[in-house]
Amino acid sequence: MHTLLIVVLENTPYKYSLTLNSLMERSNREANLLIINRGPEALTFDKDFLHTLGLYVKSITLKEYLDERPLSWIYNGVITAFTHYDRYVFFGDSCMLAHDFLHQLDSQYSTDTDLQFTEVPGRQPHPPASERTNASGKADHAAWPDNADFSLSTSLIIYRSLIEKFLSQSMELFDNRFALYGVHENLLMRIRLLRQAGAEIVIRPTCAFSYSSMKNGQAQAVMTEPEWIYASVLTSKYYAKSRLAAFCTIAKMLLVQLVKCRLTNMRLIMKTYSAGKHPRC
Repeated sequence: MHTLLIVVLENTPYKYSLTLNSLMERSNREANLLIINRGPEALTFDKDFLHTLGLYVKSITLKEYLDERPLSWIYNGVITAFTHYDRYVFFGDSCMLAHDFLHQLDSQYSTDTDLQFTEVPGRQPHPPASERTNASGKADHAAWPDNADFSLSTSLIIYRSLIEKFLSQSMELFDNRFALYGVHENLLMRIRLLRQAGAEIVIRPTCAFSYSSMKNGQAQAVMTEPEWIYASVLTSKYYAKSRLAAFCTIAKMLLVQLVKCRLTNMRLIMKTYSAGKHPRC
């Protein structure tokens, strides 16, 4: 299977990326590697490190966006620019890969798989395997339904079949109105929209074959309050089950900020809802 590995660096030098170092411990000669630095600082070209890394993959391509480009734009841009791949594996810069990662992915792949994602170790699956169903409502112990949830620390494995299903509805996979937080989570909500339109989409977890070095919940701890507001307001506006549900969520957010006398946050909530996108998008 023609595979592209995408590692997105968050101002992390090449040699300090856990993901890139992990790749050097495994043989991934069947895959091409794309390394993207989101900035804001340019990375020094590390000839020795990249030369060694190149011994473990088929090829390496480097890209750099010093404007801290939204993650959704980067993901959609990769899919649009690199169209000849069957599988796209997206990583952050702090993932540890299991032995024979790609071979293990292949062992769990079946022809109906559209998306795989890694479950965080120690995290209780939601919902339990016994309750998982496919789009037709039939029991499927491997499929992941609409009410599943992602962690920000997970990796995504996207197959060409899912991309084609989105294109058939003139949709991009990732919501370009989100910059960082909410990008992974809202992919499932967009998949739900496709399923409601009749698409058969199969999602399978990969048993934590790769996972972030960050403990579950730690990613949320570093989210600033404005970023939380952007993600929460936009998710409510575009992915609430109804307009009434969206209104109630926004009203509750405003009430909480009013009680705390945080008028700046109240203005940010209303401004974000009106703008309909993250300020960097």
